[in-house]
Amino acid sequence: MPVSVPRPTRFSFCQFELDLTSGELHKDGEKVALPPKAFEILRALAERPGDVVTRDELRAELWAADTFVEFDDNLNHAVNKLRQVLGDSAENPQFIETLPRKGYRFVAPVEAHTQAQAVVAPPERGVFASKYKWIALATLVIASVAVYVLWNYGLKRHGQPRRSILAVLPLDNLTGNEELDYLSDGITEEIITELGRMNPDRLGVIARTSTSRYKKTMKTIAEMGRELRVDYVIEGSLRQASPRLRVTVQLIRVSDQTHLWAEAYDIDPPEAASIHKDVANHIAGSLGIEMSPVVRARLENVRPVNPEAREAYLRGRYWLTRGTGTAAINARQYLERTIELDPNYAQAYSSLAYAYIFLGNYGVLPETEAKPKAKEFAEKSLALNDSLLDGRLALAGIMAEYEWNFAGAAKLYQAAVTQDPNSAAAHQWYSALLSEIGRSEEAISEIRKAYELDPISLRVGVDFGRAYYWARHYDAAIEQYHKVLELDPNYSGAHSMLGLALLEKREYEQAVAELQKGVALIPGNKEGYSIWLGYAYAVAGKRNEAQSMLATQVAHHARTQAGAQGIALTYVGLGDKDQAFNWLATAYRERDAMAMLKAYPFWDSIRSDPRFQDLLGRVGLPTDAPQQVTQRPTPTVLRGEAGAAERLKHAVHPGGAPVDGRLSFEGLGLYERENCYTPTQRVWTQGPGRASGALVGANDPRAVPISGAGAERRARLMAGFLCG
Repeated sequence: MPVSVPRPTRFSFCQFELDLTSGELHKDGEKVALPPKAFEILRALAERPGDVVTRDELRAELWAADTFVEFDDNLNHAVNKLRQVLGDSAENPQFIETLPRKGYRFVAPVEAHTQAQAVVAPPERGVFASKYKWIALATLVIASVAVYVLWNYGLKRHGQPRRSILAVLPLDNLTGNEELDYLSDGITEEIITELGRMNPDRLGVIARTSTSRYKKTMKTIAEMGRELRVDYVIEGSLRQASPRLRVTVQLIRVSDQTHLWAEAYDIDPPEAASIHKDVANHIAGSLGIEMSPVVRARLENVRPVNPEAREAYLRGRYWLTRGTGTAAINARQYLERTIELDPNYAQAYSSLAYAYIFLGNYGVLPETEAKPKAKEFAEKSLALNDSLLDGRLALAGIMAEYEWNFAGAAKLYQAAVTQDPNSAAAHQWYSALLSEIGRSEEAISEIRKAYELDPISLRVGVDFGRAYYWARHYDAAIEQYHKVLELDPNYSGAHSMLGLALLEKREYEQAVAELQKGVALIPGNKEGYSIWLGYAYAVAGKRNEAQSMLATQVAHHARTQAGAQGIALTYVGLGDKDQAFNWLATAYRERDAMAMLKAYPFWDSIRSDPRFQDLLGRVGLPTDAPQQVTQRPTPTVLRGEAGAAERLKHAVHPGGAPVDGRLSFEGLGLYERENCYTPTQRVWTQGPGRASGALVGANDPRAVPISGAGAERRARLMAGFLCG
């Protein structure tokens, strides 16, 4: 049972008072602004007045374990700021004395003020293991109190009905043990999840993928709040308080950096069934609130979890967010261990479903092996907890992408976004489904909701651009991809998708360059494999490079049984439709990304082929043409002298072949008929099968000269054909 243990909550020195509960410093009763890091340094010094607190101790407690290069500058800056606020000086210290190359000592008299606070006495055994159950309970308590404080300080004030937005920043692991990163990340994720469910109509919660970018950041609360566009921020830390671990959490209003609420939790309770009720009721009572029935029911129905299983689960979740094939393998191992230890752990099954989805997506396992396993675990998670959001999303994803049960997936996604409107993933995945079945504008609306909840997630940002790209809004897509690259210039997915959008704008050189960057930035891609680059080479006139990539793709498929659709696409670029459909048939058998067949514009050149329409029908996709498709022109023949045709072939259509004195212009688009000039000017070409066919000015850098004997006659032939 909880016992009352005195713990300092305030320190007084001279005219100052340091309030650890509110996270504030006051001078003569007035609040003094103090940056978070400076506050923590002052706390560490005030807790040990007269003692030397070494620089190494401060680094271990307040900075990440791998911070070395910037630590000295950061510490010096924070101490200088602290002295400035206190009116102190290094030469004649009244408060903080510097011991060169050692550390600092607080030299002013300090009075500690304590109050009885409900904490839990140390257990006799199982200390480290038993903390995991308590963490799950603590996240519920933290979320409940945070919502109460937000209501009283923001939502309720002046009767404001508006919805407030909150971000939970990654908890700093200040234990000095990097092995506990999974624990601080796990606590952060669970707080986000619980807060997101509290009151979606009044409180929006930014997704973990956006806030995780602020891990180990030196940015201020104001800067982070502005970038995330939030009203409130929760920040905290995980510290070693031997033999315990201490979780400290505080709620800050972004507009003025006011600390609205703060609390510390020691993680080492005995496994008493009523501990979560005692802690929740203590905090609720101290704040004078009555918990909502939903929150109270959740607190009262927390399922006991095997502590070792809890640890394995958090480690599995940690690896699941890393975003690589190797990380997915590690996640699978930990999650399988979780289920061995606790066969009724619903969240572990849903997470294992995600792991298998990623193993298929990253090509570690064939889709025909990965997706059925993923479905098995998703269904198991829902059998244990039919309202589990992750289970619904995993099952919906499998139904859409692998089983092609689009109607069933849509029902699950609709239930998910209704159940948890604060889930960026639910809106993101539902948006992809809507694009796949041709409902492009609805898809853009859904991904915009995900983007608002996860504004600096690279993946969500790219998917936002992809929704525009699939809707044939190429300029909007390109603009969105550039926004993502401003956040991370080395994000492979943004470069690749930007390249695809540029291909549709016929900006071939730049498109190829972006796709090449995307390939180069894929971790561990030593062979330079790419699904899309072979097609880009082909339509840009780089046939040798296209053939080389095709060989790489075929070898990759032979080794992994994945990527058949990429081979088909390269053949489309090379103009070999029969081979393209042969490989699309293979992709159909292997269930390789067929759900996206209707959405991608690069299939538009073969979309009218009955074989393609038949394939759409067999996948279960609508067979009508997608919105705003630009149809390719039908083949045209320019008649003329055989010799002139031969020379024109190289000037206008490299790789084309004259037949009986005729030059085939198959695939040439007459997109700029209005831009016709005098017949002595030059012809613009952009590569085999994709030339515009327009005449341009002699000084235009796109111009290809028509020279030699009979040049004027050949130019007149071109002008007469193109301009009528």
